[in-house]
Amino acid sequence: LDVEGEVENSFWNTYEAWVSELRTKCDQNGFLLTTAVGQWYADKITNKTFTYFDFVTIMEYDCNVNNYSSRINYFLNNKKIARDKLVLGVPFYGFRNGQYTAYKDIMASDPNAWQSDSSNGATYDGVATMAKKATMSKQYGGIMIWELSQDVQGEHSLLKSIKDALIAGETK
Repeated sequence: LDVEGEVENSFWNTYEAWVSELRTKCDQNGFLLTTAVGQWYADKITNKTFTYFDFVTIMEYDCNVNNYSSRINYFLNNKKIARDKLVLGVPFYGFRNGQYTAYKDIMASDPNAWQSDSSNGATYDGVATMAKKATMSKQYGGIMIWELSQDVQGEHSLLKSIKDALIAGETK
């Protein structure tokens, strides 16, 4: 489930019952039940509702690693979500002049943009930051990417950075 945008307050009054019923249906059919959620509306969701989900993806894409940690702690401590159920969402885009800009477009305008988190007025997660977030995700339920088509191919791919960070330290 991914609830975004303006939602009537009355929606949240029945959300827990709806998710509970959906959980039952998913169990009957062997399906996982997951949600993607941002802190900006998580307070409208009861802690009990979060227990019905197999995984909770944190849609806190646009923040540095330190702020990311505090956002994760919000879900761990305030919403009481188990560490292994939290999936960390990461962006394959940035912002330039308040507009979403795909990482591949940022790289097209500056082939060295992968080396930092800002270039030509754009802010984003470069290769090193993405690796840090991927490494952090090992302590939780995994990582989710928004969205793959915005990446580049080759050595400076954000997906490659995630893969390299996830397999680092594993024996082959």
